[in-house]
Amino acid sequence: MSRLFIFDRGVCPDDSAGAAFPRPFPLMEVLIHPAQLSAWQRFLQARRLHRETTRSRNLDWYREALDLECQLHLFLEDEDVSEAHICSGKDGRKTWSRVPVPSVEAGEQEVVEYLAEIRTHFGSKMRSLAVILHLADEFAISELAGASERPEDLGDLREKLVYEPKTVLEDHSDSVEDLSFRLFPYPGAKPGQQFGSAITISRKCQAYLRQIRNVGEILNFPIRTCALSAPLVTLAALPRLAGELPSQPFAAFFSYSSFSVIAFFTGEGELLMLRSVRHHEGTTPSHIGRIVQTMAAALELPEPPIYTLPPSRARANSAGPDLPGAVVVDWRKNSWFDSTVPLEFQGSSSLASDLTEEGLAKTNTFRGMMESGWATQDFLPPARDEVELFPSRAEMRILRFGSVALRLGAAAIFLFLAWTGVRGLRIINDESWHQTGEVSLEGNKILSSEIRRYEQWSALLADRSKAWVSMELVNQLFPDPESVVLSEASHRVRPELAQNKDTNAGVVKDWTLSGVSNTEALNHLTLISTTEGMGKVFERIREQTGNESFRTDLGSRTLLVNLLTSENKRFKPVGGKKPEERFAHNFRLTITQRITAEDPIAIPITAVP
Repeated sequence: MSRLFIFDRGVCPDDSAGAAFPRPFPLMEVLIHPAQLSAWQRFLQARRLHRETTRSRNLDWYREALDLECQLHLFLEDEDVSEAHICSGKDGRKTWSRVPVPSVEAGEQEVVEYLAEIRTHFGSKMRSLAVILHLADEFAISELAGASERPEDLGDLREKLVYEPKTVLEDHSDSVEDLSFRLFPYPGAKPGQQFGSAITISRKCQAYLRQIRNVGEILNFPIRTCALSAPLVTLAALPRLAGELPSQPFAAFFSYSSFSVIAFFTGEGELLMLRSVRHHEGTTPSHIGRIVQTMAAALELPEPPIYTLPPSRARANSAGPDLPGAVVVDWRKNSWFDSTVPLEFQGSSSLASDLTEEGLAKTNTFRGMMESGWATQDFLPPARDEVELFPSRAEMRILRFGSVALRLGAAAIFLFLAWTGVRGLRIINDESWHQTGEVSLEGNKILSSEIRRYEQWSALLADRSKAWVSMELVNQLFPDPESVVLSEASHRVRPELAQNKDTNAGVVKDWTLSGVSNTEALNHLTLISTTEGMGKVFERIREQTGNESFRTDLGSRTLLVNLLTSENKRFKPVGGKKPEERFAHNFRLTITQRITAEDPIAIPITAVP
């Protein structure tokens, strides 16, 4: 499936809009879904995006909308947006300003003009924009299949509800093409009660948000979108109002123009259930009090007090709900909230900024909202084909750093070739390069003599025996130091001349070790006291130390091993204190390595020239 983008400089309505965003990139006219391209074509398309867009330089393209610093919040109630505010800064220190209200029916040109106007409120340092749509026009709850059996992994159920909703919904008649479902758990539910529900919202604003993202693509400027459920974000703000809520089971009531939401809580502040009530005549039903009482009785809550939050926007001809004994929690009097900004706009920030874990904030319900984002789920995210059309963040970073590495590599090759050329010219221009005379016979003799001198000294200084390597041999012979006590450990190296006419002398190396040992150590010595067994020990030492004198694969070297054992007369099975009284066996091990005059490390015996 391919997707078409028209990148034309004429999309900016006037010079001010063009100056508000990075310049469009007119070279790219069509993007094709990567599934329809070969690997090489995908690379070429990704490289063009890297070169002609800001995707590899501005990582805000890949961040969540709520994580961006510059945000535009829109409140959708009834059929259109009714209020708009912008905010900037970090959570807890956001500054808010009211801005003109856009229309969800606006065309592309109008959206570009509106966003250009929003840009002027933020200034020139604006790197991206988050458009957050708060959906207060509808709120429905769908039942989950097997809702009384809480699964171990809510994350798996959450993902299925987004991408495969029919597999987990109780009612299979719901239109998954027109509706968006998100899981919302009830941590306070008892075994056998519903552990959660599927919050259901229509996708009628999907095209509007996609159009906003398309404008961002056209203007080569990151615009991230997010559609939040207004009642859920309002619910997330309750910990800031915990001082006005009771420490007993209670119900919270939120009312909007076309529906109301009732949330039931346990005495510990855990959410038991959510229920929505539709307003068929534009006002809160007169029997809402009986509805609350009936649901409280079903949840075994003994007449819980009801706390209502006044609506964020005053509506004409809207009477308060008929809830006897209800307590109004006026969030506008709370010092944390800005009374001029809708509560829903501030709900997500109230969760993310310095909320101490006490009161409602320490409950599983609100900790889950902070850690798992249950209240700030995006109901209208970009479709999969829209996301897959562009390279991922990791791929764009690879392209960016790969381009830098390519430039550095090209510069290194150029410098190497330049250095080689200069060095070659210097060599060619050197006087010795142009000498054609022959080397004298005397010079050859001197050179040959120096070579022989070097070779003889090198042979004299060959690595034949080192003390630390011999110590390593002892360690290999006795892996367990607690199983043996040595009374003698000696190593001798002596030259051996086979014939008077030889120019080299062989080498004989002797190791003698004697002492007392237990049965396990004696068995180990018996196992390696053969030519083959000791050869394996020598080979391990050569591998570990790099000492070539322990090589056993040369024909000029032989290895002789002799082991003598006897019973230790001083051995005391019980009560032995001295070392010679604690071990049952005496041993004497002799290892002789003979290196002939033909060996590479034989000793030269001729005079050094």
